Amino acid sequence: MNKNLIQYVYPCSNAIFRFLKDNDKPKLIKSLRKCETHYKERNEYGEDCSLWFKFGHDDTLCTTISDIDNEKNIKYFLDKFKLVVSDMNECNEIRVYFS
Repeated sequence: MNKNLIQYVYPCSNAIFRFLKDNDKPKLIKSLRKCETHYKERNEYGEDCSLWFKFGHDDTLCTTISDIDNEKNIKYFLDKFKLVVSDMNECNEIRVYFS
């Protein structure tokens, strides 16, 4: 699915903002997984499908929740998280997809 799931942008952005404030990564992952589960329950997709994100219009990656949970990637994601919550506009918004 290549459609930005705007109904999940706010809860995911809010989870990221809380993470930047509290530095509680397990809580962040739990919140993102909750959104993913919510979408799966309302749509017919297999278990191998998941939410993925783009952080701003120039982001060329397809970032999954597992990518965010990976400790090696945390510096990159911290920078991207700060960008999308500090300057929320059309160019720097979080985009949420599912496939």
